[in-house]
Amino acid sequence: MSTIAQGASPGAPEVDHAPSTAQSDNATASDSTATHDSSEITKDASDEHAQKNPFWKPRAPPMLGPDGQPLSRNATKKLLRQQQFLERRPQMRQQEKLKRKQKEKERREAIESGKIAPPPKRQKLDQIQSGITIGIDMSFDDLMLEKEVKSMVDQIKRCYSYNRTCEKIVHIALTSFTGKSKEEFTKRANGYELWKNFTLHEDGLEKIWPSDEIPGNERLTELKKLQVKASIKSEAIKAQVLATASSHASETSPEEHQEISASTPSDQTMTATIMEATSSDSPSTGQESSKKDYKALEMERHLKEEKLATIPAVKKIVYLSADSPNTITHLEPGTSYILGGIVDKNRFPRLCQDKAEKLGLETAQLPIGDYIQMSSRRILTVNQVFEILLQFIECNDWKEAFLKVIPQRKLEEKQRIRRGTEAWKAKYGDQGKGRPSASASGSNSVASSVADEDESGCKDSGDEDDVEHEGEDGAEQPHDGGSK
Repeated sequence: MSTIAQGASPGAPEVDHAPSTAQSDNATASDSTATHDSSEITKDASDEHAQKNPFWKPRAPPMLGPDGQPLSRNATKKLLRQQQFLERRPQMRQQEKLKRKQKEKERREAIESGKIAPPPKRQKLDQIQSGITIGIDMSFDDLMLEKEVKSMVDQIKRCYSYNRTCEKIVHIALTSFTGKSKEEFTKRANGYELWKNFTLHEDGLEKIWPSDEIPGNERLTELKKLQVKASIKSEAIKAQVLATASSHASETSPEEHQEISASTPSDQTMTATIMEATSSDSPSTGQESSKKDYKALEMERHLKEEKLATIPAVKKIVYLSADSPNTITHLEPGTSYILGGIVDKNRFPRLCQDKAEKLGLETAQLPIGDYIQMSSRRILTVNQVFEILLQFIECNDWKEAFLKVIPQRKLEEKQRIRRGTEAWKAKYGDQGKGRPSASASGSNSVASSVADEDESGCKDSGDEDDVEHEGEDGAEQPHDGGSK
């Protein structure tokens, strides 16, 4: 007997809920049947595609980005290529290492056999501190892509390497050295903290300069502390290697260990032998004179190191920018010349100029237009501007510095030839207003037929467009903020 629902009148008819439950079960069964049917239809469709095209594959589900949203097809391809590169990179590095070893071995064998002359020994330069500081503003990390940050790090490494080989050196300082650039430096420039004439600052340039001179002995003391920290890390790594080697050595038998220890002389025996050999070769008077000479040379070397390690004072700041209305004519000691550390492919024009104006700093550009004529924009990379400045410090000639550093492709003026002129006829033959023939251009029969069709189609139009001289690729140099 069914009960009466609460709130219902006594005379109301009773409602049986059994049919509704049956209906819901039927609906669930129908949904599952529909899902099964749809999966069967999809499978049938994929089988049909596979029968029509044996190379057909079902499309993979879209990959999700960091924000949880599905990536586009191009972004997915780019991510897959990057993952494949990271997987293949260890093997590629190993192959490159083997190739370098093989080339070095072949070169040594060629030198020993007399086929090629040995390379000249590099003479150590007597370097001089110029008193000039070149700063690189690294506050543009957020505006660069990952590959652009890597390019920027490589350019700074080139700057440091070039500074080491110059007779008159400058002091390099990186400002706002945080974020992605610092992480990339740690990966691509191991031990950069110990570089000489190279300082790192996490603060902005407006907080660092003006500054007083820092003596070389203080800088050398700081470098020694950093060397101690680096040696502690290396010792920890060596300890791990020795622990692994000792574990392997413990597996050898005691008899073998005794034979090895007996065959190798002790450290005391080796030291005594060396001392006897040195004492027998040189007399006592020679030892005293050699000790005095060694002390004098050591003192002279230490004084040179202190002079080179001195961080020059900075009393004036000049931000180099291609958009500046001012032009520098000479470089002054006690001045810091700032280069914008950015690789942006000209996405942010006037970026460095606007920042310098906001900070109230003096700006200037290199006098490129006064000495040479460039075929493209006057924007150079950071390492190119750095090399130009160091070349000018050594030779004191802007034109010579520009010609030594700026690539030749940026100096060549492209010749423009108008169709139908005598220059056009002299270059391509007597073709009038048409395009060059197959014999003049050296193209194949297919290209010549296409040219003939284009010629017949252009006869009525009578165009006389300018045609650039064929030669090197005239693509502009990537816009790095070196002289921006």
